[in-house]
Formats: sequence, structure tokens, C-alpha cells
Amino acid sequence: ESFIPVVIPGKVVRFSQETGAQYLGSGWSRPEPWLVWSDGNAVELILKVGDVSRSAALSAVLALRVYFGPSGSAQTISVTVDGAVLDRWTFTKDTQRNDDHEGRIVLSPKVLRRGDVRVGLQIATPRNPEAEGKSAETRRLGIGIQEIRFLD
Repeated sequence: ESFIPVVIPGKVVRFSQETGAQYLGSGWSRPEPWLVWSDGNAVELILKVGDVSRSAALSAVLALRVYFGPSGSAQTISVTVDGAVLDRWTFTKDTQRNDDHEGRIVLSPKVLRRGDVRVGLQIATPRNPEAEGKSAETRRLGIGIQEIRFLD
């Protein structure tokens, strides 16, 4: 089992660095210099909590690149924590944002007490750029994760 660094408030994990890969569970593609893309309908993040006696929630803010492709105008992501549905994010295509979006996951003290937290992201409509005539890219893209910021 690989070593998963502990998450603490104030920590920023960038997925352009080797350390980011240690938080990736199933469903992610190969790391690229500035992010890691999902490949398929579901991905997983694995978080190791340092202070399991926290009495306050911990937020994980994900900086994401959303792939809409030529055929999409929205992308819906269902967020689960340890298998339980926590949230649903809907991102819409916005040329002003260059497809950059944020998603926030609030981890309750009860969840944090477990120590290891598995965050699932289910992508409603992954798209294949090759099938849409956009590029020779064959992965089924939905979201790319650039960084996670952990906040009190």
C-alpha cells in the first residue's frame, strides 16, 4: 500500500507534482504536467486525516478543469464520501472561465474521525474527444483535477 500524506488545514496539493498522485484512487488517467484527467464515469480520491479528534469540519476545495467537448454545455458530478452521497455539482460551459471550476467538499467531524476518507466523484457524462471529432484523444474525459486546498 502506498504512503498517503496526511491532510491538514492550509495544505495545498497540486496534481502537477508527484505528491498529488498519492491521493488518487481508481478511475484517474495518467498524470499530466498541470493536472490529472478522469477517464470514465467514476474517480476516487483517498484522504488521510491527521487529527481524527477535530471538533470542526474540514473543507476540501478542488480546482477542476471540466471537459464539455463540442457537444456538451453542462457536466454533473455526484460527490460521495465513504459511499454516502454528500453533494451534487453542476458545472456549465462558460467561455469567461476557460472551463476552470471549483467544487467544495465539507468533511464533518464524524467523517474525519474515521481517519481515512474515500471521496468518490461520479461523472454523469464523460466525453470522448475522438468520437466527437475534436482530437485523437481516446480517453473518456469529464474532469481534470489541478489542486486541492484544505481549509478550516
